[in-house]
Amino acid sequence: FGEEEKKAISDVIDSGWVVMGDKTREFEQKFAEYVGAKHAVFVDSGTSALFLAAQYLRKVMVRREVYVPSLTFVSTVEAFLNAGMNVKFADVDRKSFCLKAPTFFSVGTHLTGNRCDERYEVYDSAHRIEKDDVKDSDAIWCYSFYATKNMSTINGGMVATNFDDVAEFVRKARDHGITQGTQERYQKGSWEYDIEFVGWREKSDDVHATVGLEQLKKLPAMNEARNRIVGAYN
Repeated sequence: FGEEEKKAISDVIDSGWVVMGDKTREFEQKFAEYVGAKHAVFVDSGTSALFLAAQYLRKVMVRREVYVPSLTFVSTVEAFLNAGMNVKFADVDRKSFCLKAPTFFSVGTHLTGNRCDERYEVYDSAHRIEKDDVKDSDAIWCYSFYATKNMSTINGGMVATNFDDVAEFVRKARDHGITQGTQERYQKGSWEYDIEFVGWREKSDDVHATVGLEQLKKLPAMNEARNRIVGAYN
């Protein structure tokens, strides 16, 4: 973090609008463009991104069994357990640390930034944010912006997808299942809204989003530095 992030936060505070609004939408749009996704939905953590993806899939799946890698952070597992799914562990490849894809529903973790080349229904991409990764993908990609990740919003996460129905569900699910977003309700005067389903409170805000916008500008250089260090260790 540097002076750019400090100024961006100050500008948001001075604007008088700090909750989810224009900066959130701008960050979602620019992140989607970077990873090559049709949609990106900003949430409060990478764990929330995985959990909301799990909740969507729980709705549409006939069976509720999911394979996860035996080598991963706990969030990969807890999100699907907390969504009411039956979680099974599967081995990872010794070289890539990525899941050896079973034939049934599975979650691929890009552990240490290694891209999982097999096809999975969900990707836990907390360790990887690369250009055009989501382009032409039919999976749900979940990102983390925690302080130790490739880029940071201090706390935050993103769901990236090429499917309209996934994005629509996650946008509502992160905000209690409400049909009108925060800005629509409070700034634009759309006081009438419905609760379409019982959702969760896992949205983020413009303060974190504006940090993300500055970090996204630095991401290519930060990724290059990480990859250079990886190469030196290897």
